[in-house]
Amino acid sequence: MKRLTLKLFAFLLLFYLLEKPFGFFISNLVQKYQVDNRLEGIDEIKKNKELLIIGSSRAVNGIDPKIITEKLGLEAFGMAYSGSNILFHKTLVKLLYTQSNSKYLILNIDAAESFVVYERSIYRKDKLEPYLVNHEVLEEYCAHASKNYFLATLSWAYRENQNIYDVLTYLRKGKEDADITNNVDSFGFIPIHTLAEDFDPNVELEEIQFSSLKLDSSRVNAFKWILDFASENDVKVFISILPSYQYKVVGLNNFVHSFFVNDEVLIDLTNELGDKDYYYDRGHLNSKGAKSISKILAERVSNGI
Repeated sequence: MKRLTLKLFAFLLLFYLLEKPFGFFISNLVQKYQVDNRLEGIDEIKKNKELLIIGSSRAVNGIDPKIITEKLGLEAFGMAYSGSNILFHKTLVKLLYTQSNSKYLILNIDAAESFVVYERSIYRKDKLEPYLVNHEVLEEYCAHASKNYFLATLSWAYRENQNIYDVLTYLRKGKEDADITNNVDSFGFIPIHTLAEDFDPNVELEEIQFSSLKLDSSRVNAFKWILDFASENDVKVFISILPSYQYKVVGLNNFVHSFFVNDEVLIDLTNELGDKDYYYDRGHLNSKGAKSISKILAERVSNGI
């Protein structure tokens, strides 16, 4: 019995000693096969970047941080993710502005979609999974996924189970393809140089009354949390709304203003760039549109600093 107990103890000790290196190995391997690894540099971003741009695909494809940097003389960087919602943006703000040197934030909101349940706009927990070695990322991930934080801190195999599956997928299929959702440049920007096949510029611009939308309280509360958190941490917030060839939301500005707690600035650009040549599709700017709108946005931000 004593010998069996010693063998079991030795096995558990060996498993414990090997599990952590295995977890790091899996995490690093997943990152190796990914195109976009911006979250790997959280500490560097917090130390060296003065202004961050957070939002969804409209921001990552529509706002060029390099132009912002050149205009303002501040180190700007894009941390927007395609398909992400404001709940995920709250997580990014928490991760990137806690004990950070970044003191300016451009938060781009997607007009009608930001405050309602929208199936194409989700909490991008998949973007956090490769970086669960970071305890702050792990804590946020567990808060939004079906994973127990306490168990994840004890077991690296449990923590990295999804990444193990992803590694096997990558080993079988190879590195993921670079596209307009992940192929970020050194400033965290993805320019689009093509035209969407289904883009019909002849469809009439739709006007939506914000009061007619069914708001989601969790998304509204996330927006309020971001503004409160920024105020408490002396972060200057600029809320941007980019132009769309699809619709214009009437009444949104008043709603956004109602949550301002400090000296936030709303930059409504929805009346800019009416020509179809600036767009990839009805909701996203192409590289020409991004360059033009980024110059206008940079000028507006400079006036508010």
